[in-house]
Formats: sequence, C-alpha cells, structure tokens
Amino acid sequence: MTGEAEGTGVCRRFPALDALPQGHATTYIRSLLTTGGLLPSRDENLALLINWTARTLAKLPGRQATLIRPFAERHVVRDARRRSARGRYIYTAHKGDCANIRAAPWALWPTAVMA
Repeated sequence: MTGEAEGTGVCRRFPALDALPQGHATTYIRSLLTTGGLLPSRDENLALLINWTARTLAKLPGRQATLIRPFAERHVVRDARRRSARGRYIYTAHKGDCANIRAAPWALWPTAVMA
C-alpha cells in the first residue's frame, strides 16, 4: 500500500473514499490515512459541501439541476472555498450552505415557471 501511495496515486484516493457512503467508518479511515501521511490533508468541511453538492445535483431532474447548479457552484461553493482559504469554514457554515442550496428551488421557482 505504501508503494502505491508514493506516486501520483495519493490524490486520486480521495475520490475513491468520497464515492463511498459517508459515515463514521469512512471518516475514520480517511483520518487514519491522512495522519499516516498516505493522503494529503484537506478542509473536511469544504469537502463535505463539495461532495454533498455533487450528490444532490446529480439526483435532481435535468431542468432543475440546470437552474440550481450555477447558484450552487458559482456562489455557494466559491464563497465556501474563499472562507476555507482564510481558515473560517466550520461545520455549521457547511450546514448553512447546504440549507441555502436546498432552498434554491423555492427561490428560483418564479424564474423556472416563466422560462
């Protein structure tokens, strides 16, 4: 395992872990691998938001996803990245951003009806 992780495969392991159901076991394994130096560290709250956004948008019908994706990716996730770079992106901010994306269909509903 160490031999595989020395090359460029290290960064490719995060998507494999992110594709698994996100529970306590996955979080524990990721933290062990990060502590052991096999995976690079990252802002876990930002990663939670990015993964949640991708999963949520993938479940939406095409037209609804087309309306919500720009708001989610260009506004919410970009702002979260900015806050993460300053070290101010905490778990409650992640939950608030998820709530904003969840509320987006209601905010965009008049636009969707008129288009």
